[in-house]
Amino acid sequence: KKSLLIEGVVDDDGLTKSGEMFLISGQGVRAQCEKLGLSLSYIELSSQNRKIEHVLLEHLSADRDTKWFYIENKFYGFIFMSLIKPIFIHLGINRSSCVFENDLEEEFISCFTPSYFDSRVESIELQNIFFEDREGNGYSRIETDNLIGIYKAVGYEFFKKMVVFEFRDNNPCNIGWPDLIGLDNSGIKFVEVKRGDNLTSGQLYNFPLIKELGMQLDVCVVRGRNR
Repeated sequence: KKSLLIEGVVDDDGLTKSGEMFLISGQGVRAQCEKLGLSLSYIELSSQNRKIEHVLLEHLSADRDTKWFYIENKFYGFIFMSLIKPIFIHLGINRSSCVFENDLEEEFISCFTPSYFDSRVESIELQNIFFEDREGNGYSRIETDNLIGIYKAVGYEFFKKMVVFEFRDNNPCNIGWPDLIGLDNSGIKFVEVKRGDNLTSGQLYNFPLIKELGMQLDVCVVRGRNR
């Protein structure tokens, strides 16, 4: 038990959240989805030596009522960070770890108000900011109008929860985001693409957060020949 306490798997009350995630980390994707209450579907598509994320993106994009984008962890790295970087500047810091090193958790969170969120989204729109993959990972380009649509559809409450989750609860959420994000008139939906592998540890932490805040999140296993 001592080693489990050190690893944070258990505490005096029993299994911690880390412990619960540890228990299902080695299970198959079906069991993981059942545990987390996630929808799981299977689809037959020929990948033709392409990334399965691109294959499913192309398939889903046949429905012109929804705009689909492959951004994965750039939801955090670009969309979320674009919102909070001005707070870093305001507090005179340059990275997330400085928040904890300087005991700025509550001050940081207090800066993220509804009016700040609205003004930041407006600023992004006025500056014509867009997302472009410059690292060669194959992520989708997101033009300004669609980027603003994502911010407004996701909404302040979701991003505020992310701020608290990371900067008060000290749960870094920079990894483990679903591969695809869809934007339509009803809001936002996320899709994680798998070829049969399990959900990662980061996904086991972040997917419940996404679901808790009322976002649609599905896991889709792509089957088919790689030709």
